Amino acid sequence: MANAKILEQKQVVIDEIKEKFANAKSIVLFDPRGLKVSEVTELRRSLRESGSDYKVYKNTLAKRAIADSGLELDNYLEGPTAISFSSDELAPVKIISEFAKKHEALELKAGVVEGKVANIEELNSDNSLVLTDYDEQTVSNFLEQVVQRVSEVNDDQMKQLGIEAEDNPILHLIPTFSENYLSGLESIKTSNINEQDVNAFNQKFEVYQSTNLQGVTVKGLLTTIGLNNEQQDEDRQIKEINFNGEEYEASSQNIAFIKEDIKTDSYYRVEFEKDQETGIIYRAVINPK
Repeated sequence: MANAKILEQKQVVIDEIKEKFANAKSIVLFDPRGLKVSEVTELRRSLRESGSDYKVYKNTLAKRAIADSGLELDNYLEGPTAISFSSDELAPVKIISEFAKKHEALELKAGVVEGKVANIEELNSDNSLVLTDYDEQTVSNFLEQVVQRVSEVNDDQMKQLGIEAEDNPILHLIPTFSENYLSGLESIKTSNINEQDVNAFNQKFEVYQSTNLQGVTVKGLLTTIGLNNEQQDEDRQIKEINFNGEEYEASSQNIAFIKEDIKTDSYYRVEFEKDQETGIIYRAVINPK
């Protein structure tokens, strides 16, 4: 019965991937490994604002889903791979390639535009030709990101000088900036997690950190991650699981697949990685002994 349920779950994912490939006007494959939590959040937000999204699927399932599509992507579906889908032909290529220029940890692999596979060189070449054609929404998204970034940098500077937000000179120099600045500043403040919350969150998982953890306990850890992600806000979730050298988004489906591969009587090395800015655990690394 358990095997039948797992097969059914895999087929659901395969069908989902097929549908996304069939409906997307553009697709980008990239390796997000090494990005900090804040950077992953920034990338996801930028893609969402453009009508795009991305997910990390098990490579074997992605290959099965596109087996009959005629797309030659198997060589790119090796190692950690995230796939972005969009109804826009240009937005994800622009956003991800520009993001990669600023964040070397992100590696572009390939893309599919108008039903044709494009390698990294072709993506960069095509992108350089079309990025001057901005629509109103693209410009709006860009300006919002500028406001957010200026807000972050300016807030740090004002804190160092001991100046309150409402006395910030930038609000008087650029009056139209005021509302967006204060809004952006408020979002920065409310997104912060205090040290006590960070420690409490981390301790839930650090009890599992070991160089010799039995498989049955590893399955317990995965269950804990799944329950945590269902119940907590995005900034208090485990984002990624690296299992046996492969990178996965910590979705309920991927957790189920990993648990299937965990051997109860075997032993595993379990480690966690923390975001450099917040100190909160965002990634679990599980490898067989």
